[in-house]
Amino acid sequence: MMKRLATIFLVAVFLVLFAAPVFAQQQPTAEQAKQAADLAKLAAMAEKCHAEASLWNIEAEDWFKAEIDKSTADAVKAGSGLPNTTTVSKMGVEEIDARAKEMRNCIVLSGYNVNEKVGAEDNKLCDKVARDYDQISQERLEHFVLRRHLYRQFLQEDAAGKR
Repeated sequence: MMKRLATIFLVAVFLVLFAAPVFAQQQPTAEQAKQAADLAKLAAMAEKCHAEASLWNIEAEDWFKAEIDKSTADAVKAGSGLPNTTTVSKMGVEEIDARAKEMRNCIVLSGYNVNEKVGAEDNKLCDKVARDYDQISQERLEHFVLRRHLYRQFLQEDAAGKR
């Protein structure tokens, strides 16, 4: 019995040391390695998009809340001048527009998430954040037009066919 166990042990050691490499996977081709690297890069970009979308969503929601608070204060005490001091309010419109554009690009990348459910959730979040930043940019433009009293001029030129 002991001799039989010793023989089985030696055969097992032989198979592990000498036969296993024969059955090992072959090295990937250069094309396969490039595809794997590209997918890894896309997955990393999708993760970056998720992180940015999560943060930027919070910052946009803070901005909207501050604008509502400002409007409420203005309604109670006309022209209270309550400033919006959020992170987004301190950004220039070009940065706001760049964030919206990046989130639209991230919508495509969310499809590279291995987990389809997470990818779909990221897609919705990126779409929401892109729309929020588009709205913030639009409101900035609207406030500019109103501050400069340009709306009447806009209506006159539009009625005259200048488009």
